[in-house]
Amino acid sequence: MEQHTISHQEMDSAKALVDINLKVSEATNLLFKLQEQETEYLVLREKKAMDRIQKVVDDSKEMVEEADQNHAQIKALLSGISEFVDKLLKFQENLTDLLRDFDERNVAWEQDIGRQQDEIASTRQRLKAEKVQIENDSKSLESARIKLTNDQRKLDSDRGTLERTIKRLKEGKI
Repeated sequence: MEQHTISHQEMDSAKALVDINLKVSEATNLLFKLQEQETEYLVLREKKAMDRIQKVVDDSKEMVEEADQNHAQIKALLSGISEFVDKLLKFQENLTDLLRDFDERNVAWEQDIGRQQDEIASTRQRLKAEKVQIENDSKSLESARIKLTNDQRKLDSDRGTLERTIKRLKEGKI
């Protein structure tokens, strides 16, 4: 076997190389750990960002659903108001016809017509007030419909009474 003699200086150099290799290995391991920590940190940050984005998407979806519901309610209210306005127009048309019939039939009913006109003006004022209330409060729509129906019955009843009175006048019973 051959023997090699290593000087003290060579020994120190070899030891220094071994220490350097150890330090390089430690630095490499530390670098790998830092890269793992960086990856974990980035994954965590990305998850937090995705959670926030998902929350914004969910909130936006909920807001769109609420807007759709509000739109449907507004359309339903518009339909109810349109129906009510149609009934008001029919009611007004009936009132106009009734007043024309009164004027054409007989001058003797003039006092009664004055009373009827006062009632009509009062009814119109109530209907205008109810119309404003309907625009502001959809719950009052049903009570306004009921009132309109009752007023229509009264008008029909008054028309029937007047027609019977006209018939009696023509027959000379009054």
